Amino acid sequence: NNQRLCSPYDCVDQSNPTVTSTKNSDLKSPNIDGKVDDKGKCSGQFYILGGKGGECRTVGTQTLFQNCCNSATAMNPMYCDAGKEGDVSKRSAQNMCHYVGMYCKEEWALIGCVQSAKVYCCFNSKLARILNEQARGQLKGFQPDIWGTPEKPKCRGFTPEEFQMIDFSKVDLSEFFSDIKSRIPLPDDVKDKAKNRINDFYQNIQ
Repeated sequence: NNQRLCSPYDCVDQSNPTVTSTKNSDLKSPNIDGKVDDKGKCSGQFYILGGKGGECRTVGTQTLFQNCCNSATAMNPMYCDAGKEGDVSKRSAQNMCHYVGMYCKEEWALIGCVQSAKVYCCFNSKLARILNEQARGQLKGFQPDIWGTPEKPKCRGFTPEEFQMIDFSKVDLSEFFSDIKSRIPLPDDVKDKAKNRINDFYQNIQ
């Protein structure tokens, strides 16, 4: 309509029109033990039930269109970083990770995103993951973005002061107790007694 308009897309270098942008997530987490001297003594800030940031690439150009978030595929060094992506996919399959989100690692001109990655906060146990998911919402130190962003996940644990402030009566541990119940290798009558004790313990916590 006889008007000059600005394109919302970045200009493309015609001599190299493929990759227009690449990005990596900042997965650094604070040292759980704070500072440790040569005698093994801890000082400074340390954290309880801390996790580590990790990512795995989905189907895309960097992985030769294989899914490195699949625990089986992630161990194949032909497509994936078996050490890092293999560990994340394995822990995720064991319900030890909290999913933060997905971001674009590589973008091509005229095509768009050709490689994405899923970002997780992974913990050393399923219980640590559950407690972080259930308790972070109670603490101001994790607000407003409780888990950060896919580009910069917030995977630190609780400071001792924060851990003391958690109201465990509001923490739902039913997933953890159900897992314990299903793994008790005992006869049914003994297992029922054990289940009742777990339920009694759970009710006392509530």
